Amino acid sequence: MIGAPGEGSSGAAYSFELNALGQWREVEKWKPAGLSAGDRFGSAVVRTSSVRAAAAPGHDYNSAGGVFRSNAGAVFIESIGVAGIQKLVASDRFAGDGFGSALALDDSILLVGAPYEDQDTNGLFTRTDAGSAYVFERGPNGWSQYQKLTDVDRVAGAHFGSSAAMEGHRLAVGAPDGTGRVVCYRRQNRRWFVTTARSQAAPASGFGAWVALEGDLMAVGAPNAPGGGEIYLYSWPEAGGLPVLLKVYSAQSSEQLFGAAVALSGDLMLVGMPGTDQAPASDQGRAALFSLEGMDFAPAFMAGVRSEFETSQAVGAARDNSMRIVPNPVSESFELRSQERVLEMRLYDLSARLIATFQGPVADLNGLTPGLYTLKVQTDSGRVEALRLSVVN
Repeated sequence: MIGAPGEGSSGAAYSFELNALGQWREVEKWKPAGLSAGDRFGSAVVRTSSVRAAAAPGHDYNSAGGVFRSNAGAVFIESIGVAGIQKLVASDRFAGDGFGSALALDDSILLVGAPYEDQDTNGLFTRTDAGSAYVFERGPNGWSQYQKLTDVDRVAGAHFGSSAAMEGHRLAVGAPDGTGRVVCYRRQNRRWFVTTARSQAAPASGFGAWVALEGDLMAVGAPNAPGGGEIYLYSWPEAGGLPVLLKVYSAQSSEQLFGAAVALSGDLMLVGMPGTDQAPASDQGRAALFSLEGMDFAPAFMAGVRSEFETSQAVGAARDNSMRIVPNPVSESFELRSQERVLEMRLYDLSARLIATFQGPVADLNGLTPGLYTLKVQTDSGRVEALRLSVVN
Protein backbone atom coordinates (compact mmCIF):
# COMPACT_ATOMS: atom_id res chain seq x y z
CA MET A 1 0.00 0.00 0.00
CA ILE A 2 1.30 3.45 -0.96
CA GLY A 3 0.07 6.74 0.47
CA ALA A 4 -0.61 9.79 -1.68
CA PRO A 5 -1.42 12.59 0.81
CA GLY A 6 -1.38 15.22 -1.94
CA GLU A 7 -3.92 13.46 -4.15
CA GLY A 8 -6.89 15.75 -4.74
CA SER A 9 -7.69 17.93 -1.76
CA SER A 10 -7.70 15.28 0.98
CA GLY A 11 -5.30 12.50 -0.05
CA ALA A 12 -5.61 8.80 -0.91
CA ALA A 13 -3.93 5.41 -0.51
CA TYR A 14 -3.33 2.88 -3.27
CA SER A 15 -3.04 -0.91 -3.04
CA PHE A 16 -0.97 -2.92 -5.48
CA GLU A 17 -0.49 -6.65 -6.07
CA LEU A 18 2.08 -8.72 -7.90
CA ASN A 19 0.60 -10.56 -10.89
CA ALA A 20 1.70 -13.83 -12.47
CA LEU A 21 4.08 -11.97 -14.81
CA GLY A 22 5.98 -10.45 -11.89
CA GLN A 23 4.47 -7.00 -12.48
CA TRP A 24 2.90 -4.75 -9.86
CA ARG A 25 -0.53 -3.45 -10.73
CA GLU A 26 -2.93 -1.17 -8.92
CA VAL A 27 -5.95 -2.96 -7.50
CA GLU A 28 -7.60 -0.30 -5.35
CA LYS A 29 -7.68 3.38 -4.56
CA TRP A 30 -8.69 3.88 -0.92
CA LYS A 31 -10.42 7.13 -0.02
CA PRO A 32 -12.84 6.56 2.88
CA ALA A 33 -15.91 8.68 3.48
CA GLY A 34 -15.59 11.58 5.89
CA LEU A 35 -12.36 13.07 4.55
CA SER A 36 -12.02 16.82 4.15
CA ALA A 37 -9.72 19.20 2.33
CA GLY A 38 -6.28 19.35 3.95
CA ASP A 39 -6.56 15.98 5.75
CA ARG A 40 -3.42 14.58 4.03
CA PHE A 41 -4.85 11.07 4.14
CA GLY A 42 -2.10 8.59 3.29
CA SER A 43 0.67 10.50 5.06
CA ALA A 44 1.48 7.21 6.81
CA VAL A 45 0.26 3.75 5.80
CA VAL A 46 0.71 0.26 7.27
CA ARG A 47 -0.66 -3.12 6.32
CA THR A 48 -0.51 -6.75 7.41
CA SER A 49 -2.27 -9.76 5.96
CA SER A 50 -5.39 -8.95 8.00
CA VAL A 51 -5.34 -5.20 8.72
CA ARG A 52 -4.67 -1.96 6.88
CA ALA A 53 -4.49 1.57 8.25
CA ALA A 54 -3.84 5.01 6.80
CA ALA A 55 -3.35 8.27 8.65
CA ALA A 56 -4.81 11.71 8.06
CA PRO A 57 -2.80 13.99 10.39
CA GLY A 58 -4.60 17.08 9.10
CA HIS A 59 -8.08 15.75 9.94
CA ASP A 60 -10.17 18.04 12.17
CA TYR A 61 -13.01 15.93 13.60
CA ASN A 62 -13.42 13.21 16.22
CA SER A 63 -14.45 9.61 15.58
CA ALA A 64 -18.14 10.59 15.36
CA GLY A 65 -17.48 13.42 12.91
CA GLY A 66 -17.93 16.25 15.42
CA VAL A 67 -15.91 18.37 17.91
CA PHE A 68 -13.74 20.40 15.55
CA ARG A 69 -10.01 20.54 16.40
CA SER A 70 -7.91 21.87 13.52
CA ASN A 71 -5.20 19.38 12.44
CA ALA A 72 -5.75 17.17 15.48
CA GLY A 73 -5.44 14.13 13.21
CA ALA A 74 -7.10 10.75 12.77
CA VAL A 75 -6.32 7.22 11.56
CA PHE A 76 -8.66 5.10 9.43
CA ILE A 77 -8.30 1.35 10.00
CA GLU A 78 -9.98 -1.64 8.42
CA SER A 79 -9.77 -5.39 8.96
CA ILE A 80 -9.37 -7.18 5.63
CA GLY A 81 -12.56 -9.01 4.70
CA VAL A 82 -14.60 -7.36 7.47
CA ALA A 83 -17.12 -4.70 6.55
CA GLY A 84 -16.68 -1.25 8.05
CA ILE A 85 -13.89 1.26 8.60
CA GLN A 86 -13.10 2.57 12.07
CA LYS A 87 -11.76 6.07 12.67
CA LEU A 88 -9.33 6.39 15.56
CA VAL A 89 -8.47 9.62 17.38
CA ALA A 90 -6.49 10.36 20.54
CA SER A 91 -8.38 10.34 23.84
CA ASP A 92 -6.92 13.77 24.69
CA ARG A 93 -6.93 15.29 21.19
CA PHE A 94 -5.97 18.95 20.70
CA ALA A 95 -5.65 21.16 17.67
CA GLY A 96 -2.36 20.78 15.84
CA ASP A 97 -1.29 17.46 17.41
CA GLY A 98 -0.62 15.81 14.05
CA PHE A 99 -1.97 12.47 15.30
CA GLY A 100 -1.10 9.93 12.60
CA SER A 101 2.23 11.39 11.50
CA ALA A 102 3.72 7.91 12.05
CA LEU A 103 2.22 4.42 12.27
CA ALA A 104 3.50 1.04 13.40
CA LEU A 105 1.36 -2.10 13.20
CA ASP A 106 1.84 -5.64 14.50
CA ASP A 107 -1.51 -7.24 13.62
CA SER A 108 -3.47 -6.66 16.85
CA ILE A 109 -1.53 -3.63 18.13
CA LEU A 110 -1.28 -0.23 16.44
CA LEU A 111 0.97 2.63 17.50
CA VAL A 112 0.14 6.16 16.32
CA GLY A 113 2.60 9.04 16.56
CA ALA A 114 1.49 12.58 17.41
CA PRO A 115 4.73 14.60 17.26
CA TYR A 116 3.11 17.99 17.97
CA GLU A 117 1.24 16.93 21.11
CA ASP A 118 2.18 18.89 24.25
CA GLN A 119 1.13 17.03 27.44
CA ASP A 120 2.60 14.10 29.37
CA THR A 121 0.78 10.81 29.96
CA ASN A 122 -1.34 12.41 32.69
CA GLY A 123 -2.27 15.44 30.60
CA LEU A 124 0.07 17.69 32.60
CA PHE A 125 3.41 19.50 32.28
CA THR A 126 3.02 21.17 28.92
CA ARG A 127 6.05 21.04 26.64
CA THR A 128 5.15 22.53 23.26
CA ASP A 129 5.58 19.96 20.48
CA ALA A 130 7.38 17.50 22.75
CA GLY A 131 5.29 14.79 21.09
CA SER A 132 3.66 11.56 22.14
CA ALA A 133 2.49 8.20 20.81
CA TYR A 134 -0.73 6.27 21.39
CA VAL A 135 -1.14 2.49 21.57
CA PHE A 136 -4.36 0.86 20.33
CA GLU A 137 -5.40 -2.75 20.66
CA ARG A 138 -7.87 -4.75 18.58
CA GLY A 139 -10.63 -6.40 20.59
CA PRO A 140 -13.96 -8.07 19.81
CA ASN A 141 -15.62 -4.65 19.41
CA GLY A 142 -12.89 -3.02 17.34
CA TRP A 143 -9.87 -0.91 18.15
CA SER A 144 -9.43 1.04 21.39
CA GLN A 145 -6.65 3.10 22.95
CA TYR A 146 -5.06 1.63 26.07
CA GLN A 147 -1.73 3.48 26.58
CA LYS A 148 -0.12 6.83 25.88
CA LEU A 149 3.67 7.03 25.55
CA THR A 150 5.96 10.02 25.94
CA ASP A 151 9.73 10.38 26.08
CA VAL A 152 11.13 9.92 29.57
CA ASP A 153 13.07 13.17 29.08
CA ARG A 154 10.42 15.37 27.45
CA VAL A 155 11.81 18.42 25.65
CA ALA A 156 9.83 21.08 23.80
CA GLY A 157 10.20 20.74 20.05
CA ALA A 158 11.67 17.22 20.14
CA HIS A 159 8.72 15.81 18.11
CA PHE A 160 8.66 12.39 19.76
CA GLY A 161 6.37 10.23 17.62
CA SER A 162 7.72 11.40 14.26
CA SER A 163 8.70 7.82 13.45
CA ALA A 164 7.93 4.39 14.87
CA ALA A 165 8.62 0.71 14.30
CA MET A 166 7.24 -2.35 16.08
CA GLU A 167 8.04 -6.04 15.95
CA GLY A 168 7.14 -8.69 18.49
CA HIS A 169 7.74 -7.33 21.99
CA ARG A 170 9.92 -4.43 20.81
CA LEU A 171 8.94 -0.88 19.92
CA ALA A 172 11.07 2.08 18.85
CA VAL A 173 9.84 5.68 18.65
CA GLY A 174 11.85 8.54 17.14
CA ALA A 175 12.22 12.10 18.45
CA PRO A 176 14.42 13.57 15.69
CA ASP A 177 14.59 17.24 16.58
CA GLY A 178 16.88 18.92 19.09
CA THR A 179 19.51 16.38 20.16
CA GLY A 180 17.70 13.61 18.28
CA ARG A 181 16.98 10.25 19.90
CA VAL A 182 15.13 6.96 19.62
CA VAL A 183 13.32 5.58 22.67
CA CYS A 184 13.17 1.78 22.90
CA TYR A 185 10.41 -0.16 24.63
CA ARG A 186 9.59 -3.75 25.50
CA ARG A 187 6.11 -5.13 26.11
CA GLN A 188 5.27 -6.89 29.35
CA ASN A 189 1.70 -8.03 30.05
CA ARG A 190 0.23 -5.70 27.40
CA ARG A 191 2.04 -2.60 28.72
CA TRP A 192 5.05 -0.99 27.06
CA PHE A 193 8.02 -0.05 29.25
CA VAL A 194 11.08 2.05 28.34
CA THR A 195 14.28 0.01 28.30
CA THR A 196 16.71 2.58 26.91
CA ALA A 197 17.16 5.52 24.54
CA ARG A 198 19.76 5.95 21.83
CA SER A 199 21.20 9.26 20.62
CA GLN A 200 24.31 8.70 18.52
CA ALA A 201 24.51 11.50 15.95
CA ALA A 202 25.53 15.13 16.34
CA PRO A 203 22.76 17.56 17.43
CA ALA A 204 20.46 18.72 14.62
CA SER A 205 21.28 15.60 12.57
CA GLY A 206 17.67 14.43 12.64
CA PHE A 207 18.62 11.18 14.36
CA GLY A 208 15.34 9.28 14.68
CA ALA A 209 13.66 10.81 11.62
CA TRP A 210 13.04 7.24 10.51
CA VAL A 211 13.35 3.93 12.33
CA ALA A 212 12.96 0.34 11.10
CA LEU A 213 12.89 -3.04 12.86
CA GLU A 214 13.40 -6.44 11.26
CA GLY A 215 14.51 -9.62 12.97
CA ASP A 216 17.34 -8.74 15.34
CA LEU A 217 18.22 -5.47 13.57
CA MET A 218 17.17 -1.85 14.07
CA ALA A 219 18.06 0.94 11.63
CA VAL A 220 17.82 4.65 12.50
CA GLY A 221 18.04 7.47 9.98
CA ALA A 222 19.81 10.78 10.60
CA PRO A 223 19.23 12.57 7.27
CA ASN A 224 20.61 15.94 8.37
CA ALA A 225 23.94 14.60 9.62
CA PRO A 226 27.00 16.43 8.25
CA GLY A 227 28.02 15.17 4.83
CA GLY A 228 24.54 14.34 3.59
CA GLY A 229 23.07 12.01 6.20
CA GLU A 230 23.71 8.75 8.06
CA ILE A 231 22.09 5.42 8.95
CA TYR A 232 22.86 3.75 12.28
CA LEU A 233 22.45 -0.02 12.30
CA TYR A 234 21.96 -1.80 15.64
CA SER A 235 21.67 -5.35 16.86
CA TRP A 236 18.58 -5.63 19.09
CA PRO A 237 17.53 -9.25 19.63
CA GLU A 238 13.90 -10.08 20.29
CA ALA A 239 15.10 -12.54 22.93
CA GLY A 240 16.37 -9.74 25.20
CA GLY A 241 19.10 -7.17 25.75
CA LEU A 242 19.61 -3.58 24.63
CA PRO A 243 20.44 -2.22 21.16
CA VAL A 244 24.16 -2.44 20.30
CA LEU A 245 25.56 -0.29 17.49
CA LEU A 246 26.97 -2.39 14.65
CA LYS A 247 27.74 0.05 11.88
CA VAL A 248 27.24 3.61 10.62
CA TYR A 249 26.44 4.11 6.93
CA SER A 250 27.18 7.59 5.56
CA ALA A 251 26.08 9.51 2.48
CA GLN A 252 28.50 9.64 -0.41
CA SER A 253 27.78 13.30 -1.13
CA SER A 254 26.28 16.26 0.69
CA GLU A 255 22.60 17.30 0.56
CA GLN A 256 21.39 13.76 -0.20
CA LEU A 257 19.22 13.52 2.96
CA PHE A 258 20.51 9.96 3.20
CA GLY A 259 18.36 8.18 5.81
CA ALA A 260 15.17 10.21 5.37
CA ALA A 261 13.52 6.79 4.93
CA VAL A 262 14.79 3.27 5.59
CA ALA A 263 13.38 -0.25 5.37
CA LEU A 264 14.81 -3.62 6.43
CA SER A 265 13.99 -7.01 4.92
CA GLY A 266 16.08 -10.06 5.69
CA ASP A 267 19.71 -9.15 4.96
CA LEU A 268 18.78 -6.14 2.84
CA MET A 269 18.40 -2.46 3.76
CA LEU A 270 16.75 0.10 1.47
CA VAL A 271 17.66 3.74 2.14
CA GLY A 272 15.87 6.78 0.74
CA MET A 273 17.85 9.83 -0.38
CA PRO A 274 15.24 12.42 -1.47
CA GLY A 275 17.76 15.26 -1.70
CA THR A 276 19.89 13.58 -4.38
CA ASP A 277 20.32 15.59 -7.58
CA GLN A 278 20.34 14.17 -11.06
CA ALA A 279 21.21 16.65 -13.81
CA PRO A 280 19.49 18.65 -15.11
CA ALA A 281 16.94 18.45 -12.25
CA SER A 282 17.60 18.84 -8.54
CA ASP A 283 16.15 16.91 -5.59
CA GLN A 284 14.83 14.10 -7.79
CA GLY A 285 15.88 11.59 -5.15
CA ARG A 286 17.30 8.11 -5.22
CA ALA A 287 17.19 4.90 -3.19
CA ALA A 288 20.12 2.64 -2.36
CA LEU A 289 19.81 -1.06 -1.56
CA PHE A 290 22.48 -2.40 0.81
CA SER A 291 23.42 -6.00 1.48
CA LEU A 292 23.88 -6.43 5.23
CA GLU A 293 25.69 -9.75 4.86
CA GLY A 294 29.09 -9.02 6.33
CA MET A 295 27.97 -5.40 6.87
CA ASP A 296 29.26 -4.17 3.51
CA PHE A 297 29.28 -0.41 3.07
CA ALA A 298 28.86 -0.36 -0.68
CA PRO A 299 25.25 -0.34 -1.95
CA ALA A 300 24.32 -3.36 -4.02
CA PHE A 301 21.94 -1.31 -6.16
CA MET A 302 20.96 2.33 -6.53
CA ALA A 303 17.64 3.30 -8.09
CA GLY A 304 17.05 6.70 -9.64
CA VAL A 305 17.22 8.58 -12.92
CA ARG A 306 20.15 6.67 -14.36
CA SER A 307 20.72 4.67 -17.51
CA GLU A 308 20.92 0.88 -17.36
CA PHE A 309 24.63 1.13 -18.18
CA GLU A 310 25.31 3.55 -15.32
CA THR A 311 23.42 1.37 -12.87
CA SER A 312 25.23 -1.80 -13.90
CA GLN A 313 28.55 0.05 -13.56
CA ALA A 314 27.66 1.11 -10.04
CA VAL A 315 26.68 -2.43 -9.09
CA GLY A 316 29.88 -3.84 -10.55
CA ALA A 317 32.03 -1.27 -8.76
CA ALA A 318 30.30 -1.99 -5.48
CA ARG A 319 30.94 -5.70 -5.81
CA ASP A 320 34.54 -5.38 -7.01
CA ASN A 321 35.72 -2.70 -4.59
CA SER A 322 33.80 -3.52 -1.44
CA MET A 323 35.61 -4.18 1.81
CA ARG A 324 34.15 -5.96 4.79
CA ILE A 325 35.22 -6.87 8.30
CA VAL A 326 34.51 -10.48 9.23
CA PRO A 327 33.14 -10.91 11.83
CA ASN A 328 31.66 -7.54 12.81
CA PRO A 329 30.93 -7.15 15.75
CA VAL A 330 34.17 -8.82 16.84
CA SER A 331 35.28 -10.14 20.22
CA GLU A 332 38.77 -11.53 19.58
CA SER A 333 40.10 -11.29 16.02
CA PHE A 334 38.89 -10.33 12.56
CA GLU A 335 39.84 -10.45 8.90
CA LEU A 336 39.52 -7.58 6.42
CA ARG A 337 38.24 -9.06 3.16
CA SER A 338 38.96 -7.14 -0.03
CA GLN A 339 39.68 -7.79 -3.70
CA GLU A 340 42.85 -5.73 -3.23
CA ARG A 341 45.87 -6.65 -1.10
CA VAL A 342 45.72 -5.03 2.33
CA LEU A 343 49.00 -3.40 3.34
CA GLU A 344 48.13 -1.77 6.64
CA MET A 345 45.20 -1.24 8.99
CA ARG A 346 45.04 1.44 11.69
CA LEU A 347 42.49 1.34 14.49
CA TYR A 348 41.19 4.59 16.04
CA ASP A 349 38.76 5.25 18.87
CA LEU A 350 35.88 7.76 18.55
CA SER A 351 38.15 10.61 19.72
CA ALA A 352 40.45 9.87 16.72
CA ARG A 353 43.22 8.47 18.99
CA LEU A 354 45.36 5.81 17.32
CA ILE A 355 44.90 2.53 19.22
CA ALA A 356 46.81 -0.01 17.15
CA THR A 357 48.45 -0.64 13.76
CA PHE A 358 48.25 -3.98 11.95
CA GLN A 359 50.21 -5.21 8.92
CA GLY A 360 48.06 -7.24 6.55
CA PRO A 361 44.37 -8.16 6.68
CA VAL A 362 44.18 -10.01 10.04
CA ALA A 363 44.06 -8.40 13.49
CA ASP A 364 43.98 -9.70 17.06
CA LEU A 365 41.89 -7.51 19.41
CA ASN A 366 42.18 -9.48 22.65
CA GLY A 367 42.01 -7.14 25.65
CA LEU A 368 40.53 -4.23 23.71
CA THR A 369 37.78 -2.26 25.50
CA PRO A 370 34.32 -2.94 23.97
CA GLY A 371 32.91 -0.08 21.92
CA LEU A 372 32.81 1.50 18.47
CA TYR A 373 36.05 2.10 16.54
CA THR A 374 37.18 3.32 13.13
CA LEU A 375 39.42 1.08 11.03
CA LYS A 376 41.46 2.87 8.37
CA VAL A 377 42.62 0.46 5.65
CA GLN A 378 45.34 1.02 3.01
CA THR A 379 45.69 -1.30 -0.01
CA ASP A 380 48.46 -1.88 -2.53
CA SER A 381 46.64 0.32 -5.06
CA GLY A 382 46.96 3.33 -2.75
CA ARG A 383 43.29 3.21 -1.83
CA VAL A 384 42.41 4.26 1.72
CA GLU A 385 39.03 3.36 3.26
CA ALA A 386 37.55 3.99 6.71
CA LEU A 387 35.19 1.35 8.16
CA ARG A 388 33.28 1.15 11.43
CA LEU A 389 34.17 -1.70 13.79
CA SER A 390 32.16 -2.80 16.82
CA VAL A 391 34.07 -4.60 19.59
CA VAL A 392 32.07 -6.68 22.07
CA ASN A 393 32.90 -8.92 25.02
